[in-house]
Amino acid sequence: MVILMTEVEVKVNELEKKVELLAKAVSLMMMEGEELSEEEVKEVRARLNDWLKGSREEFVDFEEIA
Repeated sequence: MVILMTEVEVKVNELEKKVELLAKAVSLMMMEGEELSEEEVKEVRARLNDWLKGSREEFVDFEEIA
């Protein structure tokens, strides 16, 4: 049996996977017990904003390294 997903369902599925990966990354950061400096927080925010806006050429796929 073949199940076809609509374009919206595919996009939602992709976004759910991205949110799951970001949650894993945040969890890993929290488990380290290391506090980030104000400058590091700004860098993380800027990079997340770049990623969310589609500027992903500098990023490594988390699934490839996990």
